Amino acid sequence: MTNQSNDQSLESLEGVVQRVAFVNGFFSINRVNVSSSSFVLAEKEIDVVGHFGRLQAGHAYRFLGHFKRNPRHQWQFVATSYRHLN
Repeated sequence: MTNQSNDQSLESLEGVVQRVAFVNGFFSINRVNVSSSSFVLAEKEIDVVGHFGRLQAGHAYRFLGHFKRNPRHQWQFVATSYRHLN
């Protein structure tokens, strides 16, 4: 996943992947326990979706992206870039 040139307009979150819920090629849906974010969250866990290499449960990542309402799965954080933290 590449860094976007307009990263300042993106939201960010850091957290530990609790589980990889779905994988199809490089696209995956990941349940993340959020430790910090650039926005207010009502809950500490959120689904992060995007095209990743292989994210690993138990590892911390920083994600940049935006929120999107999925009609079937409610709100998800759509990551456009990420970085492994540990």
